[in-house]
Amino acid sequence: DRSPPRPETPTTRFNGDIGRERGFIFGSLSLDDIKVVRKAFDASVNDVLLALVSTALRHYLLARDELPALPLRTGMPVSLRSEDDDEISNRVTQASVTLATDVADPVARLHAISADCARVKEMVHGGGKGFIELMQIMPPLLVSAMMSATTPSQTSQMLGSNLIISNVHGSDQPMYIAGARLETMYPMSIITPGIGINFTCVSYVDHVDVGVTIAPQLVPDPWTIIDGLDSALRESSGTAGPAQRALQ
Repeated sequence: DRSPPRPETPTTRFNGDIGRERGFIFGSLSLDDIKVVRKAFDASVNDVLLALVSTALRHYLLARDELPALPLRTGMPVSLRSEDDDEISNRVTQASVTLATDVADPVARLHAISADCARVKEMVHGGGKGFIELMQIMPPLLVSAMMSATTPSQTSQMLGSNLIISNVHGSDQPMYIAGARLETMYPMSIITPGIGINFTCVSYVDHVDVGVTIAPQLVPDPWTIIDGLDSALRESSGTAGPAQRALQ
């Protein structure tokens, strides 16, 4: 049996009903600084972005005395393509990975996230099936009936996710519209009942633009999360410098 065990997922303020309103916050992060952290700690750019979101949300929940003992988990898109697969099609699944928000040290948190991402990718590429794959083979009417009878908190438990984080590699070169340079591109994604916050990241030239879609009633003072991302990257960059010199 290759199916992974169901992850333990805490219930947080992000995992309620979403209502009709939407909120949107955004910011940009230095891609060069992210790459410095990636190199210093032998991680991927995606690992570093997950760790930055983890740090920002850890501080956000700590400030409200709401940080759960169990680590937050996120749904992360994982490609199902093999190296020789060149078909024009979408082959991606959603996997649950830890954000290690129970780990106080940011470097240890990054290592925990990186290790879990590697484990999940190995499991997926080895043929393991998660909740999303099981839903895809179920009759649509059964899926619809099951989801309509599920509470928002139960949805996050079934998906093993408190939030969604996705990372897209954008253009390395500047783009133009009618001669005007496109300076930033802030992506907006969707939220669902039970998962009221979604981070979408797009790299563009020398920065990563982050768009965060939220359910406003679940996420008060949302701009503090953007401030938290900036602070987390400054902290990580400061730690990465001495780490790189120690390796040389």
